[in-house]
Amino acid sequence: AARLPALFRLVEAPSLYGHDAFLKEDALVADILRAALEDIDQ
Repeated sequence: AARLPALFRLVEAPSLYGHDAFLKEDALVADILRAALEDIDQ
């Protein structure tokens, strides 16, 4: 991620589901997306 120049923010979200967390942790993903969209809207 450090080598991605267009990366605005890196969010690490620990989960028991590993890389499948986006399928299982809907509230967590919703919070991350909401925060990202709020940043864009400002």
